[in-house]
Parts: sequence; structure tokens; C-alpha cells
Amino acid sequence: MNLEQVSRLVVSFDQPHMDLFVDFQGFKDPSNTFIVKEFAIATSDGMLLQHWLVRSPYPISTLDSKTIRQCNWTTKYHHGVHWTDGDITIQSLHRQLQPLLLNAVIYVKGLEKANYLKETFRPSQVYELSNYPSLKDLETSNVYCIFHRKNTNKMCALNNVLKLVQYHNQ
Repeated sequence: MNLEQVSRLVVSFDQPHMDLFVDFQGFKDPSNTFIVKEFAIATSDGMLLQHWLVRSPYPISTLDSKTIRQCNWTTKYHHGVHWTDGDITIQSLHRQLQPLLLNAVIYVKGLEKANYLKETFRPSQVYELSNYPSLKDLETSNVYCIFHRKNTNKMCALNNVLKLVQYHNQ
């Protein structure tokens, strides 16, 4: 994405009130802190969307063996994203998201994700979609990020966010 496209995206997202759907995937570190590895966002009409793979904040070698096993299990059986994958720092992601989320109403599936967004992007309005079916049970959007294009059986944040938009618009 070039600078002009990013500027258009920020201007498009920068509305007085915008409904945004968010999903993200990641790991837990030894202190039970959530480490975001993949993040996706879409407008309620699904016309504007963005996706990021996030670098890990530190080398996997600094984790204890139990946490490494949990990360490996999560990669293999849940989202397919490795600890070493990513092309943007979490700090850079937060800087990009802050102006987008400031005036938005954010919808996300999962209480832990809702709490993460509330704590990280104050004073955003965040609503947990507890009345929506499980992401696994929602009809697939058949759109995946480039990373998951060959791993469509794994949880893809971009696919998930589009599932939420699709369900919302039924």
C-alpha cells in the first residue's frame, strides 16, 4: 500500500461516526498478556478493509518451554501464524489504528478481544458481539489474506472480520 492509498484510507475511515468490525489473532505470553500477530479491520459495508501481520515483541527464545509449546500448538491448530511472522511492529500498528478507531464504534467477537481494544484504544466504543454465532459457525466470506490463501482451514483475521460484516448485513 502506497502513501496515497493510506491517506485515502485514513480519510475514509475518519468519519464522525463509523461502525468498524475488528478481528485479531495471536498468542499469550508467560504473564498471560495477549500478543497480537494478525489484525484486520473493515467498515460495516465491507468496502474498506485493512490487514496486518505483526512482528513479535521479542525473540521466541526468551519464552519458557511451556509457552513455546502453547505457541506451537496455536500455530499448528488455530491460526497458522508463526511467532516469527510479521512485517509491522505493534507500536506502528497502534499508531496507524489510533486515528481510525478514535471516533468509531468497534464491534468484535470475543470478550478478551473486546477488553484488549478497550484498554489499548481509549476512549473507543467497543462492543462484544456475544449474540453472534461462533466465528467457526459463520458462513465463510471466501476472502483470505495472502498469508492464509493456502491455509483456509486456519483462523484468518481478514476472513473473520468479513464473516462478521456479512452476518451483520443479513
